[in-house]
Amino acid sequence: MAKWNSKTYDAIGIACLMVVLILELLPLGAVMIVAAGPGEHIKRTFSYFDLTLAGNADFAPIITGIFTVAAILLSIITLFRSEQAEICKMAAVVCKVIAVISSLAPLLFFGHRWMTLTSYAISVMLAVSVYFQAAANDKR
Repeated sequence: MAKWNSKTYDAIGIACLMVVLILELLPLGAVMIVAAGPGEHIKRTFSYFDLTLAGNADFAPIITGIFTVAAILLSIITLFRSEQAEICKMAAVVCKVIAVISSLAPLLFFGHRWMTLTSYAISVMLAVSVYFQAAANDKR
């Protein structure tokens, strides 16, 4: 098996982030549970970029989305300018870690009812992207 270089790890990490961005754009990931009446709750799902959630004081999905986009941009800079982009490498890792933490915030604060399969997939793919970024930084 051939050894992978740092650009291969970077490319896999960017591919993971692209999958995350597509999942975040779908209206299946972010959950809001509203009370329809006494003892009756309705579970509604939204895109991570939907401002309805922020209007109801659920800022974790939009924070996750913003840091995912920032991580994609920084990772692309790192991929094409790996020798000169030392600060971008660390900034990409920090953005990804913040995105992972904020993607898990609904689970930590409100419980599993506030997560969907898409939410879990986003968290896992962000963590995998952090792994590949760390592996790429090790190879340099």
